[in-house]
Amino acid sequence: GAWLGDGTSKAAQITTADPEILMRIEGEGDAAALQARLRTLGGLGQKHIPMQYLRASEGQRRALLAGLLDTDGTVTNGGAVQFCV
Repeated sequence: GAWLGDGTSKAAQITTADPEILMRIEGEGDAAALQARLRTLGGLGQKHIPMQYLRASEGQRRALLAGLLDTDGTVTNGGAVQFCV
């Protein structure tokens, strides 16, 4: 999810100054593994949510959504969570 929000479309690179996001990403593995996974899913060069995630576990779908919200989401003054594509 963080790669979809703040990543480079043609590589496994994420640009963020948020130390919490960086620590979480670094704890998940290395750039080479992410690049290989993105290539397998057909994500490199064209950011999209792969069809496999529609049938993924609830935990995987929550993690994807969390990454998107962490990078491109906001909370309004009224407490509503918004995501802008």
